[in-house]
Amino acid sequence: MHAAKEEVLSSKSEADFAAIVREHRGFVRGVLRRRGVRGADVDDLTQNTFVIAWERQNELPRKRSKQRKWFAGVAFRMAQNWHRSNWHRVELVDPLKLGKMFAPLIGDIEARAIAAALVERLPRLQRDVACLRLQGFSFSEIASKLEISRSMAFTHWQKAQTALKEIVR
Repeated sequence: MHAAKEEVLSSKSEADFAAIVREHRGFVRGVLRRRGVRGADVDDLTQNTFVIAWERQNELPRKRSKQRKWFAGVAFRMAQNWHRSNWHRVELVDPLKLGKMFAPLIGDIEARAIAAALVERLPRLQRDVACLRLQGFSFSEIASKLEISRSMAFTHWQKAQTALKEIVR
């Protein structure tokens, strides 16, 4: 025999839903962060998760323990969609950061312009890895963004450092 269907929320009151949001917001944010979502996107996807919950209240389990699993599933899928749509987003590094990296080698004068010109001379993958690394991304995050292995990201970072040091000499 089929088990009785689990009861769903009977009240669509905003107060009841606000209590659910307060209870699960931290958990949803944690799921998103563990799935690699960063910055302001965590807040946006957390809010989107609760918008979906509001729209699908009839699917939301009544038992709090089951709600946690339901929210985890929605947040997991939101993170997957975020990764699919953002894998290609590679932000260029601020030349000032790059200039600071090379300042001990070339001095502070015109360091920004020289550093930007140097980076342009690198092969594309080395340039992309170097720019992301200098922005503080881990090798795992770089690998995910550029769709390469973690070891390849590390190798290209080392090659970029070596090439830039050779160019400077």
